[in-house]
Amino acid sequence: HVDALNSNENRGRISRYLIEYDANGYVSTLRYAAFQNIRVGDAQGIYGRHFVRDKKGRVIEENYLGPDGQPKATKWGLGRKLFTYDADDNWTCATYQTVDGQPSLDAENGTAICENHYDKYGNCIHQYFKSADGQRMIPGIYGVAGQSNEYDENGYIRRCSYIGIDGKPAFSADQGFASYTTTCNEYGFFNEMRYFDLEGRPCTNRSGYAIRRIVTDAQGNLLED
Repeated sequence: HVDALNSNENRGRISRYLIEYDANGYVSTLRYAAFQNIRVGDAQGIYGRHFVRDKKGRVIEENYLGPDGQPKATKWGLGRKLFTYDADDNWTCATYQTVDGQPSLDAENGTAICENHYDKYGNCIHQYFKSADGQRMIPGIYGVAGQSNEYDENGYIRRCSYIGIDGKPAFSADQGFASYTTTCNEYGFFNEMRYFDLEGRPCTNRSGYAIRRIVTDAQGNLLED
């Protein structure tokens, strides 16, 4: 492979992935490349990712890589993610750290820990954002402390509501609404989203619309938005 370690000209022009597998056939390393397999980085200066798995093949650690294949942090300091799972293989917690294992955030002004709770069918019904000490927090990038989800009998999400640190409904100034509802077409893909304020009244989101309608084919390819 050709490396373009110091070429700003190639940076961000990712067109393919160079993949390495472990002895069990799982992806162990993924590197970003451009034309002729020239190594390039993404907008964060990351050139790939390395995955650590448990005996069941689940990813328990994800590390970001630099141009030399060594661990590297994003612009805001994120170097790796640690994942835990429940007995049904649902990931229950993601912890974000620096390259040397210190607390970090998942994004600029993001969260240090993301915690998921599931119903008996494996649907994520609650998601909480937490600080490094395990306390609920309101990340600047999200503007809320988490969200709760409701599903129909087919397992499709029907309502998503934002929640505050106290677990009560909350308004996301970043998104421009407190909750949204969805409907699906005959193929099971979203075809409509409606947005609501804290009082349950229809409202516009931050982009300025109150209803979004989507048309897809049977494979989920977008035809109209």
